[in-house]
Amino acid sequence: MFKMKKLSTLLLCVAMMSIIVTGCGGTKTETEGAVNSVPEGTKTEDTKAVDTKAAGNTEFWLDKLGDQAIIDQLTLVWKNDSGIDVKIVNYPDVAAYQTSLQQSIDDKSAPGMFTWWSGAQLETLAKNDKLEDLTAEWDNYIADGVSADIKEAFTINGKVYAAPYSVLYNTCIYNKKVFEKAGIADTPKTFDEFLADCEKIKQTGVTPIGLKNDSWASFIWFEQLIAAYEPQLYLDICNGTKTYTDESVKKVMEIWRDMFAKGYFAKPQAYADMTKTFAKGEIAIMLEPNPTANSLVLEYGLDSGNDFDSFVVPSMNGQKTLSFSKHLQFA
Repeated sequence: MFKMKKLSTLLLCVAMMSIIVTGCGGTKTETEGAVNSVPEGTKTEDTKAVDTKAAGNTEFWLDKLGDQAIIDQLTLVWKNDSGIDVKIVNYPDVAAYQTSLQQSIDDKSAPGMFTWWSGAQLETLAKNDKLEDLTAEWDNYIADGVSADIKEAFTINGKVYAAPYSVLYNTCIYNKKVFEKAGIADTPKTFDEFLADCEKIKQTGVTPIGLKNDSWASFIWFEQLIAAYEPQLYLDICNGTKTYTDESVKKVMEIWRDMFAKGYFAKPQAYADMTKTFAKGEIAIMLEPNPTANSLVLEYGLDSGNDFDSFVVPSMNGQKTLSFSKHLQFA
């Protein structure tokens, strides 16, 4: 028998979810892998290496899976692929999840795997020696089709502390029928055009932008506006070189506040209610990741590309414009 080193794997959420392996002192499940014994008298140099699976069990904490059927499927796949029994523990509330993880990370109740966030929160764990170095594993992920550019988001001091799990891209999903009714023929290419479109939509009696009421979701539009104002400002806030009291940040907050004052944002709703409201044409825009297209197609019968599509919030400084050559696809 041989012992593998202890693991505690952490899954990150940026605009993506990813996996990290931690080397902290909590309850990292010790796993073992069985190696076939060599018959007595057989020369080891004549034998071939035999692929074996690890054995053991661990917990996987996250705040992103509420569907027990999906949890059961993942558990079975991981067991079949690795030989490890993975108990998935889902936290429906993000704040409670963060608190539980932070309180347990140094003791025996810590999970072997868990979701987390990149940026400063990842850096804190890495610098406090809570994570395992996954740099050597990244060649495998890139070979499997993961963009090498993603690697940078999980790199701290030259080492990579996360492995990709899934990638989500937030875009403005918009109701094309609502846009047409408001006389909007194309998606906005400048931020001024975006605000003008919001005003046109409002004048038709439709609230331009929907919001979801998840406890963590309030930052989404603010960070989007920061990035539209100046991408470097967003990065500076993330790495701590600029604070939320910076004059540029105050400027963006004023723009955000003005959008609320003009009635461009709807009252926050549960995610399911927001997508339903969107499908009914009562809100025009949702800033959501690409899997939302699944809900619109499968649950409400909308046609991707005809009933709805997507665009990126345009830059405020006019230095860049973004557009898609293909409409949103669903899995």
